Amino acid sequence: MRNAVNRGQRNGMSMRVQSARPFASNDWLDNIKNLPASKINKDITSHLWFNTGWAVLITCIHMFTPQHYIDDFHISTVPQTLMASALSLLLIFRNNAAYDRFWESRKVWGAITNTVRNLARLGKITIDDEEVLSLYKDYLRSYPFLLKQHLQNTRNDEELDWLKARLPKYEFENIQSNPNPPLLVLQRMSQILGTLFPPSSKPSQAKVFYRIKIEECINLLSDCVGLCERILNTPVPRSYSRHTSRLLTVFLLTLPIVLVPHTEFGTPLVVLLMGWGMLSIEGIAYLIEQPFDATNNQLPMINYCNNLFRNVDFIVSEKSYGRLVDTSILKKYETYHVNGGYGGGPRIEAVPKDSSKVQSS
Repeated sequence: MRNAVNRGQRNGMSMRVQSARPFASNDWLDNIKNLPASKINKDITSHLWFNTGWAVLITCIHMFTPQHYIDDFHISTVPQTLMASALSLLLIFRNNAAYDRFWESRKVWGAITNTVRNLARLGKITIDDEEVLSLYKDYLRSYPFLLKQHLQNTRNDEELDWLKARLPKYEFENIQSNPNPPLLVLQRMSQILGTLFPPSSKPSQAKVFYRIKIEECINLLSDCVGLCERILNTPVPRSYSRHTSRLLTVFLLTLPIVLVPHTEFGTPLVVLLMGWGMLSIEGIAYLIEQPFDATNNQLPMINYCNNLFRNVDFIVSEKSYGRLVDTSILKKYETYHVNGGYGGGPRIEAVPKDSSKVQSS
């Protein structure tokens, strides 16, 4: 069903940009309602309930013993306060590092979007043969889908059913079985340009210029593959993540010992709320530091792929250009002369062919 929806999105005719709706302050009630379905809550459940159970145990020891043993230790809140300050800085740095990875990934996909559109436009101008242009377009449209699957370590032929129907079976299998499918389709596009401009040919300067521009764009897409692989294969250092997790665990384990003389039976609730807040902050970092993950879906790459599919199809097709300006009306103006222009400078003025004399301006 989902793939059918994706095919419907690819085949849609709308080319307007639909901006993502940001969350607003008046969404607070909806945010509370969908709290049980929160993925972050599911990820932190075991840690949160462990700390809450520990707080219940500490509260029982303190409240149901006549001597209130914990009061005898005279535990100061200063160490807990200092630890909270250090922990806050660690969580901030941890989340900033994760968000930097997310935002860099988004910028890479933005560059991919711009470059693919440029390749579609340049290909339309440069390639005259319709069959070759169609093959060029198919390879270009498949690049985002293959890159998405490459980053998610998956193979989904249903997303490329249109490509499978247009390419020979051996070529489609060759692409999908390649260790790096997006780079292979880029190589195919370069090979197409090589067949159009063999060494023995003498293309016009304009064609040479456009081919150089196409190769530059292909190189940019190749660079984008490397950038995405760098983000994917270089997570936040483990020592950084582990130390943050350890310090947060120690803080939450010692928190009820410090609070119970003051909050008594309310200690488990306080620990539950504080633990939920701090563990959620840590969970957000884990969630967004892998933007290409198919489960988390932090970057809606399938939407980017479908949009580019439509963009390329629209740009390369004739309907995207409509009727060109009729240049026959310009043929009347065959003679140009320089006449006094605005501000005393020269001005080039077109003179109609059938004009018997030049009129001064």
